[in-house]
Amino acid sequence: AIFIALIIYVSQSGGPVMVHIDSNWKMVPFVTQASEYFAEYLYKDYWLFLDELANYNLSNIPLCSLNDYEIALEITSKISPSNVDSLTFSLAMHERLPKIEFYHTIAGDKKISFDCSNVFVLEDEIICGWQAFESKFKVLKNSQIEAISKWDRIYNLTETNNNSPLVYYYQDILHSD
Repeated sequence: AIFIALIIYVSQSGGPVMVHIDSNWKMVPFVTQASEYFAEYLYKDYWLFLDELANYNLSNIPLCSLNDYEIALEITSKISPSNVDSLTFSLAMHERLPKIEFYHTIAGDKKISFDCSNVFVLEDEIICGWQAFESKFKVLKNSQIEAISKWDRIYNLTETNNNSPLVYYYQDILHSD
């Protein structure tokens, strides 16, 4: 488990205050950490990374293993060879883990089922699966765009159209099913 400790000296009490976060996960897959690295530092290559990742069948590969690590580096070397060393350092430090845990917490707070590999949030309704989403989306005519959060990943959005609904899409990128 991850343990992050921060000691703050409070002038009024004169003693230290310790704050810590215990992660729920023993380890996060390296390809997940790499995708967060791309999203933060190499945003233009983020979607390329996900496209390349789709070419791999990760269902037979033990996550958090040497193979998982090698796949993350192999994809990175294809997309951005100059950033392999930086990604390697990021993976060694596990610097993306708190943010990944944050996304996991958001999904849990929104009551998103972890059994569903394709989840959509449309008009504050959580929809599981492509077919359910398509039927709901066809019925929906016009909607106001909801606020986009700082942590959301926006694919190819060049302009906002107030007549189009904003759809949030969550997917398990580690499994092809």
